[in-house]
Amino acid sequence: MEEDYGLQEIHKKLLEALSELDRICQENGICYSLHGGTLLGAVRNQKLIPWDDDLDISMTRKNYEKFKRACRGLKGKYYLNEIDTWVPRFATRDKKEVVFIDIFIWDAISQNKLLQAIKINLLRALQGTLKRNIVYKDYSRKNRILLKASNLVGRPFSRKSKLKLFNTVQKKWFVGNRHYIHKSNDSFKGVGEIYKKSFMDSYSRLTLENKSFMVMKNYEKLLITSFGKNYMTPPPKQERVAKHEIQRKNFLTEDRS
Repeated sequence: MEEDYGLQEIHKKLLEALSELDRICQENGICYSLHGGTLLGAVRNQKLIPWDDDLDISMTRKNYEKFKRACRGLKGKYYLNEIDTWVPRFATRDKKEVVFIDIFIWDAISQNKLLQAIKINLLRALQGTLKRNIVYKDYSRKNRILLKASNLVGRPFSRKSKLKLFNTVQKKWFVGNRHYIHKSNDSFKGVGEIYKKSFMDSYSRLTLENKSFMVMKNYEKLLITSFGKNYMTPPPKQERVAKHEIQRKNFLTEDRS
């Protein structure tokens, strides 16, 4: 018998939000892919992971800009939040108990290894200026030093100005010949994962909770990179925990590692 994590109502609201996002994308010719644990759940057993309390998708920069334009006139239950965090969120307007979909963006990165390293570490440092409630023990010694230094340096500057610089680096700095891409607003680990541009060229659809959603055709490679070759095996029980309860209630910025 599957353990009850008390998230049935949250999952219902998340699926409603994902269905609305999918509708917007289909009506506007926008491609996206289920991502992270959301993709893993669809592949593993066509269900949301029982202890997962948010959803993840990814888009290329071109598709994200189209999605952003499509959301400008959005009225009613949902909106696109780009203010609270460096990870845009398709979220409910109801602040009493927010549910949201994190959107990870594939941006161009240089083919030059040195310039790749500069861009990746600069984005990590800029994340450090924006992070709140950092749990330093979750990071390597090198990344703890980077986080502490960047968090200190970033304190005199407004959040708006730091987000603006982060977005500029994502889109315009060290892009090279644009033959390579990475998830420029992902976790410290994820931002360093680089693929050829063609990685996000083809899409199909997978079933999730009896509905059909878009996925990149290369999803198996991404799952192996993110979760290892045994990604079909669930984690130990002690690791099966919801991570976003405080954020749903208070809509605080997520501290992504």
